[in-house]
Amino acid sequence: MPITDADPRVSEHALATDYAKLSIPPYESLRIVAAALRRANYILITCGAGMSADSGLQTYEDQPEEYKKFCDPFTLNRFPEQSTAFWKAFSDKYKSAELHDGYKVLERWLSPDDATPHPLPNLVSYYCYTSNVDSLMRRLSCFGGSEKKANLCEIHGYASKWVCARRMGRDVNGKERMGESWGKFNGMVNEQKNETGEHAASVEVASLGPGDLCCGVPARPNVLMFNDTDSTVLKGIDAEMERYQAWEADVEDRVCGEDQQVLVVL
Repeated sequence: MPITDADPRVSEHALATDYAKLSIPPYESLRIVAAALRRANYILITCGAGMSADSGLQTYEDQPEEYKKFCDPFTLNRFPEQSTAFWKAFSDKYKSAELHDGYKVLERWLSPDDATPHPLPNLVSYYCYTSNVDSLMRRLSCFGGSEKKANLCEIHGYASKWVCARRMGRDVNGKERMGESWGKFNGMVNEQKNETGEHAASVEVASLGPGDLCCGVPARPNVLMFNDTDSTVLKGIDAEMERYQAWEADVEDRVCGEDQQVLVVL
């Protein structure tokens, strides 16, 4: 029997159930999920490296051992040429990856063409919260395509962008990091400022790439690494987190309040 929106298994209680524990056939689980999606007013997509595995990108567990080594500002500082080559290779691999069918399904759900009836008729808004740095979500028009929308939160940044590393040798409060190598790094920094004493806007928005120098030091990938205190990277992530948390708070009020609207988390 087809499961409809009125089916008790698609109640608010059922929506919060771990479907893996239900004694129902797998195809019926899919019907329940489909009915829940049709009722959804809000959708939150949470994804990590597993989302990109079918696009040929390795999960963190499958990364080569050197990944951990080069995912640290200390290594970027000590071995700038090797680090730049490593991250350029990763950035190029991300750019050449093909979107698998799962991404295309999200596109059809969230951003159908004008000639197609919306498959999620009750949808008000949606958000993606991801730890991936591969930028694959950015390719979907539902998340802005080339012009990223405010409904995508990349909590670790993204590797396709390179930024000025002038603050990599300081903590979030601007204090110099300890150690001889950081002292040497900070001594190399020659920050380019405008007439107001701020980082020159022309440098801030410049299209930096692997190997480019900015403020006297090599550019770095816009990725939050282990032991990373670079406020240039953190500033962008913090802004995205604030937007996401505002959306989450609004949705929570509407789901838990008198509206009793429906949130589906994928």
